Amino acid sequence: MPVSSAFHITDYRSHDLEMWKPKKGDKVMLRKMIITSCVPSIAALFFAGSIVDVAAQEARDGASNASATPTIWSIDVTFRTVRFDTLNDPDPVIPLPWDPFPSGGNPEKGQIYGALTANGSISGSDGAGVRSLGLWGNPTGSGCSSSTTYLWGTTAGACVRSINPSVTYDFGAAKLCTSSTYARCDTDFKYSNNTVKLHIRPGESIKTSVHIKDHDESSDDDDICNVETNTGPLSALQLDQLTSETKRYLSGSGSGGRCTVEYTLHKTGATY
Repeated sequence: MPVSSAFHITDYRSHDLEMWKPKKGDKVMLRKMIITSCVPSIAALFFAGSIVDVAAQEARDGASNASATPTIWSIDVTFRTVRFDTLNDPDPVIPLPWDPFPSGGNPEKGQIYGALTANGSISGSDGAGVRSLGLWGNPTGSGCSSSTTYLWGTTAGACVRSINPSVTYDFGAAKLCTSSTYARCDTDFKYSNNTVKLHIRPGESIKTSVHIKDHDESSDDDDICNVETNTGPLSALQLDQLTSETKRYLSGSGSGGRCTVEYTLHKTGATY
């Protein structure tokens, strides 16, 4: 009797069942049939078990992270805009009889340079917390000409920018360089370089400041924007809630004018 026929008996009544004694060749084939039929099932069981184990571990890891408190938050400080509400530096021209400006002359277009700074009170800003507009104290350096008017979005990032009062200017549209100090540039001047990345721990404050001067050829440069603020100390909950880019404002006066700065604080990640 072939081996396969022994496994096709569907009626187990004794009068239909013949005793079968396997031969040597039948035993070999029987082993193959058992291995062939059983191995896939055993492998499937192991595979299914592995999936269950991985899923269980991922669930445990997720629950652990959900209950854990981050130790460091990644915060973006983005300087959005500035508006120069007033400029107290009229042009030295001969006043006309109908001149509406009592100080004589027409209001000057400011020729400005400055620095935007963001730092954590403890962790700092990874050594790159300053964004410079032009070169501080050197408005005509690096190829700039005193006889040329450089607009806000000029490609000549090292030069002073010509601005008007009561106009809002976008920091992202101006070329800024990166450094750890206002006294120099460590990178090229770039557009959309108006965000400082901080790593803040609970209990720290975030300090933001803007210092802009108006360059004068015949006198000392005037402060037209010198403002700063400290946000904090910030708790873990407060840091975790910095998820939307809520507009914040700095406003203040200097000897040469008054400004209003818009900026945002935005959480971009956390380290556990």
